[in-house]
Amino acid sequence: MNKAEFIRAIATEAGLTEKETKEAIDAYIKTIMDAIKKGDKAALPGSKRGKITFEA
Repeated sequence: MNKAEFIRAIATEAGLTEKETKEAIDAYIKTIMDAIKKGDKAALPGSKRGKITFEA
């Protein structure tokens, strides 16, 4: 699944436009990357395999 397909799928599921979804996903990714750059950890709980953690 590429980014465009990911955005389309989330937009459909959430009832949002693709533009709204792209803006939200881009902001989400930027927030995670900013935290990592500061040395913080960012985690995505709730996946079937446990949590996904991002580290610098």
